[in-house]
Amino acid sequence: PIANAMANDHLEDVATSVRIGGKRSGVTYTFDCVYGTTTTQAQVYHFSVVPLLNACLEGYNATILAYGQTGSGKTHTILGNHVTGDVQGV
Repeated sequence: PIANAMANDHLEDVATSVRIGGKRSGVTYTFDCVYGTTTTQAQVYHFSVVPLLNACLEGYNATILAYGQTGSGKTHTILGNHVTGDVQGV
């Protein structure tokens, strides 16, 4: 099962792998971090984006990818509320 990175209201780095398919033909996906449903935009930014920005400033490349089910909030996480502008995305 996928571990929830939210524990006791703080984020913990977890290495989680999920294998889809059989042992011979399956594909393994590994996640550095999985956020819980109560995670705030600020927590996502602080724990995932800030380290990437710092690495970019040191000359490294970085990518932020939001993946998930339709309607799960990917666009909101990346862009924020683009209609009113009151909530910024990452």
